[in-house]
Amino acid sequence: MQRLFNTGDGQTRLLALVYFVFGILLCFFASSILVTATRILGGCLALYGALQLYLFYAGRQKGTATGTQLCIGVATVLFGLIFVISPESLISIFPVAGAIILIVNSLIQMQKAFQLRDYGCEGWTMTLIFAVVLLVAGAIILLRPVQTASFILQIVGISLMAEAIMMFWSQHEIDKYMPRGSRES
Repeated sequence: MQRLFNTGDGQTRLLALVYFVFGILLCFFASSILVTATRILGGCLALYGALQLYLFYAGRQKGTATGTQLCIGVATVLFGLIFVISPESLISIFPVAGAIILIVNSLIQMQKAFQLRDYGCEGWTMTLIFAVVLLVAGAIILLRPVQTASFILQIVGISLMAEAIMMFWSQHEIDKYMPRGSRES
């Protein structure tokens, strides 16, 4: 069991280096990575849709064509082309949905804060402040969804770089204190 969790020095350092490189890429090229990944997804969808359309038309001659192949083919080709032509449309869907949830939740929390005030609770102002902060955050995300997605990727990149530094440091400490004969590489 100990061998299962015991990784060699080289493996740990290589993994830390990979984390660090991906962290740098996400920090400095987040929006480019998002757009490229969306276009690749769109291209794959378009190719899959084209394959389904080919199978439909080839199956018509043999009598094995189904309407499902035609519907799936047309839909995936259309979505694939939209993602290739306008990748920002897909990128902005998730932040917009999150922003709407934040805004609705903040309005509900504001209502609760005013109810707390009406009941004489002293902590109602803190609830109201948090609700207003959430409302502002939701509005910012709603107005700038693509930039928000890029910012989130930059945070992930910073986290990966911090993890890589921690891995390098912990491996260094293990190497410093572990006896030479008990190391397995």
